[in-house]
Amino acid sequence: MVKVSVIMAVYNGEDYLCEAVNSILGQTYREFEFLIVNDGSTDRTKELLDQITDTRVSVIHLKKNAGAAAALNRGIKSSTGKWIAIQDADDISVPTRLEEQVRYVEEQPLLVGVGSLVDCIPGVGASDRKRIKAEEDGANRLRKREEIFLKRFYGCSLTHGSMLFSKKVYTLAGGYNPFYKIAYDYDLWLRMMEYGDIEKLDKTLYQWRVNINSLSRSNYVQTCNEVLLASISAIERMLYKHLRRPPIFSIIGPKKGLKHFHSNVLPLLNISIESYLPIKADLNSMVSKHNQGNIDAIIILDSISYHSRRAIEFLNGKGLNMNIHHFLIWNVVN
Repeated sequence: MVKVSVIMAVYNGEDYLCEAVNSILGQTYREFEFLIVNDGSTDRTKELLDQITDTRVSVIHLKKNAGAAAALNRGIKSSTGKWIAIQDADDISVPTRLEEQVRYVEEQPLLVGVGSLVDCIPGVGASDRKRIKAEEDGANRLRKREEIFLKRFYGCSLTHGSMLFSKKVYTLAGGYNPFYKIAYDYDLWLRMMEYGDIEKLDKTLYQWRVNINSLSRSNYVQTCNEVLLASISAIERMLYKHLRRPPIFSIIGPKKGLKHFHSNVLPLLNISIESYLPIKADLNSMVSKHNQGNIDAIIILDSISYHSRRAIEFLNGKGLNMNIHHFLIWNVVN
C-alpha cells in the first residue's frame, strides 16, 4: 500500500478541531501518518492536540504564528509519505476519501494531484443557505483535468483541504510560498500543473466549512491581488520558457481595475507592461502591436462579463488564441 502523509495546519481552531481530526482517524484507508502543525495558537488548540493518543498522529507546536503556508511546509518537511493529503482544521473528510483518492492516482500516472467535489457546511457567521449553496456551486464548477487546466489562470477551482498530491512534484515546484497569505494553495497548484495534471474525483469526499470571517472571504480585494499575482507569475513563467526572454504584456481592463493593478499588483511582479487599454476601447491597436512583435501577450482583467466576452471574441477573431496570446484573469475592482 502507498503511504500517505496527511497534513493539517491549525491556528486557533478549537471549535471544529476534534471533528476534523476524527474524520481522518476514521478513514478506511489505513496506511497513513497524520502530522498536525499548531501554528502558534492562543486558544485551546494546544490542549486539545496534546490529548490525542493515536500513534498515527504527530503534533508539531510552533511557538509563534508563521502563517498557513509556512506551517504546511513544516509539516510536509517532516513527512515520510509518497503522497500528501491536506486536511483543513475546520472541515470533514468522508471515511472513504483517502482510499478512493489513492486508488485513483495509482490508476492515473499523469496525475500530480487530485481533489474531490465538496459539500459546503455552515461555520462561523454562515447561516444563509443561499450563500452556502453558491459557495458549493463555485467550488464544484470545474471537474475534469482538461477544464481545470484550460481555466487555471482565472482563479482557484480546487478546494485546498480536499487535495491529495505528489510529494515529489510538490518539492520540484518549490512547495508553498509563504509570501501568500490567502492564495498559497492556488499558487502551488499553478506551479505543480507545470509538471502534470490535476483533476477532481466526481464524488463528494469532503465537507468544506464556510466561515464568513476567513481571510479569503473577509477581504476579496486582497484575495484578488494574490490571485492576480499568482496567475500572472505563472503566465510569465510559461511564456519565458517559450520565448527564452522576459515577455512583454499589454493589459486590458476597466479603468479602476487598471489603476488598481498598476498601483497594487504590478510592483510585486517582475514583468514589462507596454501599454494599458480600457476594455471598452477599440482593440485593433493592441492586435497590431502583437502582430508587429511589440508585445507578446495580452492580459484581460475580467470586468462585467459582457465586456470580457466581447474582448475575447474580438481577439479570437483576429487569430489570437486564449492561453497562448491572451489570458483572462479574475478581477473584482471594476
